Amino acid sequence: MFKSVLATLLIMPVAASAEYRKLNAQEIQRVLGGQELIYEDGTQRFDLSGQTKSMYDDGTYFGSWGLSGDRYCQKFREADGWQCYTVLKDAERIRFKGDDGTYWTGELVD
Repeated sequence: MFKSVLATLLIMPVAASAEYRKLNAQEIQRVLGGQELIYEDGTQRFDLSGQTKSMYDDGTYFGSWGLSGDRYCQKFREADGWQCYTVLKDAERIRFKGDDGTYWTGELVD
């Protein structure tokens, strides 16, 4: 079930008019560390300790997050290995973009 949720996130349509800027490692740490993002169908918390928790209708998933160069990486118990993404930000949203061009977008919780 987790893989289908992740697949849904990766192909979720997002407004094309947003202008995103690529974040470097320091910016990713500052923007995500200790924060929570709201996605169309769930939320994800990024603890400063490197732990992450995603909550969706079908369950709660625990994993780890970190940086590899200027990329965000995550590993969930339900998935195989680490997956890394380029992180982009506009005025209101954070976008995670995979090497194959797929992406998902969330908004920071105030």
